[in-house]
Amino acid sequence: MHKNILLTAFVFFSVSLGIAQNVKDTLVSFFNFKVVASYQLPAMDLAKRFGNHATVGAEIAYKNIHNWLWSAGTTITFGKKIREPNHLQNLWTNQNTIIGVDGRNAAISRYHRGYQIYMQGAKIFPKIGGINPNSGLFVQGGMGYIQHKIRIETIGNTVKDLNKGSVEGYDRLCGGLMLNEGIGYLFLDNNRLANFFVLLECIQGFTKSLRKIQYDVPNPDTKTRFDMAVGIKIGYMLTFYRNIEKDYF
Repeated sequence: MHKNILLTAFVFFSVSLGIAQNVKDTLVSFFNFKVVASYQLPAMDLAKRFGNHATVGAEIAYKNIHNWLWSAGTTITFGKKIREPNHLQNLWTNQNTIIGVDGRNAAISRYHRGYQIYMQGAKIFPKIGGINPNSGLFVQGGMGYIQHKIRIETIGNTVKDLNKGSVEGYDRLCGGLMLNEGIGYLFLDNNRLANFFVLLECIQGFTKSLRKIQYDVPNPDTKTRFDMAVGIKIGYMLTFYRNIEKDYF
């Protein structure tokens, strides 16, 4: 019985693909799910705190028959390079080390962490490099929210001032409005198997500190930041085409 159910499902799926919209010759509409990743170079205020970093995330999108692509997504940010001058300076000894409660030099690691939430729209131009009416060069713009911080880890939690509850006074947590723009190439396979995009992206974050106090500097950070990054984003797309002509039951 189970074999018959699987066979029926396979035949139905095959028939559905056979009557699905013709990507090769026709403008089509569809929903899709994207897995995305990027590598970014920071600029402006972001470059004063962090080095190069990467993001990974997911997006959901809808493309209409007029070659407009609307999407919403989220990514998480991670990096290893911290450039914040004099970070943790109130905990330093004369040898620029930090002593734990065990009397030894503490092993401390710092990382760039954050996330982005956004919505965006794109226009596809199939006459520029498109292998079908649904592929080609596209331009994109959007807006959302960005947040970033310095994640601090101490092996063995030997530094009292960097334990949970106190470490927030050192993490430089910031957040605010984000804009993003980009130009890229969208590839939709005629056989609907390999669907992906490559995007040259620029983001701008209008952020501010979300902490009322910073333990290692004399005054709270009240200035508005201009965080910027430029990078390459790639994504694989799982598409869900609607069927046309007729429905089969």
